[in-house]
Amino acid sequence: MTTISESSIKTYTAAVNSLARDMGYQELPDGYDWLKDAGKVYQVIKNSYTSFNTRANKLFAIKYLLDIHDAPVSVLLKYEDYISEVKEAIEEQRADNKKSQKEKDNWLSKEQLMEILKKLETKTKRGAKDMTDYRNVMRYLILKIHIETPLRNDLADAKIFLNPDQDDIKNTDYNYIVLDSKAKTAKFIGNVYKTKATHGQIKFTWSKDIYNELAHYYNDIVDKSIHNYFLVNQNGDKMTPNNYTKFMKSIFTDYDINISTSMIRHIIVSDLYDLDQTKEAAKKDLAYKMGHTVNTAETIYAKI
Repeated sequence: MTTISESSIKTYTAAVNSLARDMGYQELPDGYDWLKDAGKVYQVIKNSYTSFNTRANKLFAIKYLLDIHDAPVSVLLKYEDYISEVKEAIEEQRADNKKSQKEKDNWLSKEQLMEILKKLETKTKRGAKDMTDYRNVMRYLILKIHIETPLRNDLADAKIFLNPDQDDIKNTDYNYIVLDSKAKTAKFIGNVYKTKATHGQIKFTWSKDIYNELAHYYNDIVDKSIHNYFLVNQNGDKMTPNNYTKFMKSIFTDYDINISTSMIRHIIVSDLYDLDQTKEAAKKDLAYKMGHTVNTAETIYAKI
């Protein structure tokens, strides 16, 4: 467990004691059983506190208590979803829509991203002979996907299937890219992403262009992967979200700029909002695919 300062321990202890009283306990219960129903606990927190910062304080205090009692990971993960939700709400309140200096230094337009994509396309070819060829294909595909649908690092948790059975895509511990050769569609099923606690499972269909490219390289992808993971590391293991960040940044090494999936989210949303302030349907559609609200897009991702 991460080392926590004495002052933080005192703050967390006060917070969980207060929460226990809010839930009707006369004193702090032993153990962590009273926190197992994360949905019920979080509803009490929401009903009791309107401040997102106070809600965050309660949630971090719960996480601390669960840690010291060695609670199962399954319990901790439920609260991680709520922590993500509250942190995003706090970010919304703080956002002022102006680019930071770091963003200014690394900013590209959507058109510039498209130019880089074209250059990547010239380096890709079907029938990848080795991991270098394969990783060039992956750089091309993930940038193409992120320009159309600026996800977070959710593709790191994705598996890809061509005409799958339902059993292939029923495990909600993964996201899925589903290719249908008859309908010629590429669908994304999002089960694992930052704000799932708020938005639930998301499903959408990519453009025909995305389907064509994924279908074109499908055999290369599954040949280099195990268990149909969409992305793997140099050694063939499943790519982690952290490695995905590094891999995405490697696309822009030659341009001496630092661009992550988060930056692409800012760029694509800003492009949409700059082009036409009346495109409400397009804004709602993009917000859904990104796993947040139009308000989040306007206050956090759209930059001027």
